[in-house]
Amino acid sequence: MRAFRLCSAGFVALQLCLVVATPTCVSAQDSTKAAAPKPKPKGRANLITEEEIAALGGTVPTAYGIVQRLRPAMFRVRSSGASSGADGSQDVTANEIQVYLDNQKMGGVRTLEDITLSQIKEIRYLSASDATTLFGTNNAAGAIQVVGKR
Repeated sequence: MRAFRLCSAGFVALQLCLVVATPTCVSAQDSTKAAAPKPKPKGRANLITEEEIAALGGTVPTAYGIVQRLRPAMFRVRSSGASSGADGSQDVTANEIQVYLDNQKMGGVRTLEDITLSQIKEIRYLSASDATTLFGTNNAAGAIQVVGKR
């Protein structure tokens, strides 16, 4: 009889522990859900819109800084082959992403530093094939197209 009482007391103590511990487990799960990472901002990886630029509040004065802040992947060269001319010479600019402002070739990515915030409507990355279709040869690394405000 005494063993039964000890077992009963132990069973009651176990039940009490489960009742007390269960809300703790649930609240721990809830806090994990609350600490989940925030979703990434909606937008396309190859486009920086006028709204995104405005959201920076003028803290980034050039196109280079805007791309660096919002879409640094645009600076990564996705193709490594240089184009060869008819005489076998290599064009070194083919390995560099080219920049176009309102469809006028500016040069390499550093020319984005010459394009000011007040000039920019949107910035778009073009793949090598899209850039070659739109702007012709010497765009094997892709292009960054800046559309100016009109």
